[in-house]
Amino acid sequence: MFGPRFSVAKCKTASGLVVGRLKLQKNKKSIQIKQMKREISDLLHAGKNDNAVIRCEAVIHHEKMIAAFEILELFCELLNVRLQLIDKTKEIPSDMREAVASIIFAARRVPEVPEIGQLSQQLGIKYGKEFAAAAAGEETCRNVQVNEKLIDCLSVNPPPGTAKLDLLAEVAKEYAVDSWDYELARRQLVPDGSVPAGMMTGPPPSNYVDYTSDSGSVGG
Repeated sequence: MFGPRFSVAKCKTASGLVVGRLKLQKNKKSIQIKQMKREISDLLHAGKNDNAVIRCEAVIHHEKMIAAFEILELFCELLNVRLQLIDKTKEIPSDMREAVASIIFAARRVPEVPEIGQLSQQLGIKYGKEFAAAAAGEETCRNVQVNEKLIDCLSVNPPPGTAKLDLLAEVAKEYAVDSWDYELARRQLVPDGSVPAGMMTGPPPSNYVDYTSDSGSVGG
C-alpha cells in the first residue's frame, strides 16, 4: 500500500494559515506584555519585589515567543515562494534546509499555532520520518540545521537572573518606580557577581546613579 503523498496545495494552504495565526498571536502577546509590565510596575511600587520577579518570567517567555513567531513567519513565507522547487526536487534545497527543519522543530512547541502541525506533517511526508524525527528532537535538531535562535526562544528553561534584572530595570525606568533598589535586586538575582556592582546589562531605572562614579549613590 502507498502512504500519504506530499501535496503542494495542502502545504501552501497550511503555510498561509500558519502565517495568519502567527500574526494574530504576535499582536495578542504584545498586548499581554504591555499589561504585564504595568502589573510589574504596580508590584514594584507596592514593594512586592518577589512577586514582580515571578511576573518577569511570564513577560520574558512572551517576548521569546514573539521572536520565535517572527522567525517562523519568515520561514513560512520563504517556503511558500519555493514550493514549486520543493515539489520538483527529491532532496531539500540547501538554502531551505534551515527553514524546513525549523518548522518541523516548532510544530510540537507552539500550541498557540495548531496549523503548523499540518505543515510539519506535509514536510515530514516529503523528506521522510528520519529527517522529521531528527528535526523535532531536542538532542538532534542542531544536526539538521534548526535555527539556533528559534531553539533558544522555544526552550523551556527559566530565564537567567540577568534577564529578569534587565526587565525590572526597564519597567522601573519606564514607570518611574523611584522606590525600587537596583543594587538590592542585583544581589538577589545575580548573586554570582556576573553583573558587577554599578554595571547593569539593560537600561537603568530613573533613580539609579552608579556607585562607582565620583558623586554617585543609589536612591530609593
